[in-house]
Amino acid sequence: MLKHGLQNCGNFGCGPASRLRRFIRGSEGVAIVDFALVVPILVLLLLGSMEVGRYVLLNQKLSRVAISSSDLVSRAKHAVTADINQVFAAAEYSMRPFDLGVDGIVFITSVSTDDTLPVSPTISWQMSGGGTGTFTSAVGTTIGASANLPAGFAMEENQNIIIAEVFFSYQPFFFSKVISPKVIRHSGLHYPRLRPLHTLLP
Repeated sequence: MLKHGLQNCGNFGCGPASRLRRFIRGSEGVAIVDFALVVPILVLLLLGSMEVGRYVLLNQKLSRVAISSSDLVSRAKHAVTADINQVFAAAEYSMRPFDLGVDGIVFITSVSTDDTLPVSPTISWQMSGGGTGTFTSAVGTTIGASANLPAGFAMEENQNIIIAEVFFSYQPFFFSKVISPKVIRHSGLHYPRLRPLHTLLP
């Protein structure tokens, strides 16, 4: 009986030290431990890739809205308030699944020059819509005041341009406690196709 018991202990023996050696050498449960260590990393990578994809898509939509808004206004024969409000409505639709709402806004500004030298671009009119975000146009806000043009862009005498700006307060969806909100701005600029749009009609 004793002999049979010693044989069952095998090469490890039956004492406390041998039981510890068996525990260290045992492979049972190793896969579960590895899985528990890897899962948080996989989840973090998955959520991170989703957040990056969301950020890229948002920037693409903002850029497209800015360019298409200035393009639509520049195609008109007259700058009409009602028509520009339709452009704002189109901007809201184009932003889906994102919602401009209180996080975004669209500015459309007409900038003009006269025949006075040196050339001084001024704001002829400006409208905002598509959202109710509290942002300030980078072009300027005061009608008749000097306009801030994009870096490297210059106007000549008796020119008119339409600038559309889209602002959006980006709120991270998955990492809101780690990444701070960021204001994103995209702009589009076009020359009027048919005639200068110096005046905004009701």
